[in-house]
Amino acid sequence: MELIFPKNIYCINCDKPISRQNILSLCSNCHENIKFLYDKNVSYDKEVIELLKSKYIDDIKIATIYDEVMKNLIHKIKYSQKTYLARYFASILYTLICKNNIDFDFISSVPIHKKRLMQRGYNQVDLIVKHLSKFTKKPQISVSKRIKETKDMYTLHLKERNEEMKDAFESEYDEKLSDKTLLIVDDILTTGATALNLCKSIKNKNKTVKIKIIFLSRASLK
Repeated sequence: MELIFPKNIYCINCDKPISRQNILSLCSNCHENIKFLYDKNVSYDKEVIELLKSKYIDDIKIATIYDEVMKNLIHKIKYSQKTYLARYFASILYTLICKNNIDFDFISSVPIHKKRLMQRGYNQVDLIVKHLSKFTKKPQISVSKRIKETKDMYTLHLKERNEEMKDAFESEYDEKLSDKTLLIVDDILTTGATALNLCKSIKNKNKTVKIKIIFLSRASLK
């Protein structure tokens, strides 16, 4: 019940007073301005098509569009230490999982480089996954680490992003992943370069694992 009726009495986006019954602790205006993709078929999306063409990714689902409200909320957790938002983002992704009957055995987050982790103090996606693991009762695991310190992706064009992400991840063989399904969580899909290179790294070491990805938001829907 707490997922539907959170404790917070102020909108987590605009800080206006709200009823305790407001879904996701958002005021009605902010909630109405989020474009949810729970029931949308995103397989026609340009980047999704390209990612699914690869032999490394088996399925992709996206929860929202990265417009004004989602951009503000994601910036809050990434750059303003608003880590409490992880629980709300996990609620959104849990709804996505339930509505699409996404089946998996293990759940993992996209890792960040240790230098960025030290600077920020946390990996915001990892915080989301911790909550999501509890909601789904699926174990959270780590099978990869980011070994290359990459530039901020928003400053780069498509070709530059792909080049920047080459060999950015190092994965290990994990026996428990054999013939199992791993669900990877990321916050924003833009070009898909990060997701593709992470999944490639994992799949090259764990040949029989199936990999599904869910994104909290889509930077632009093609």
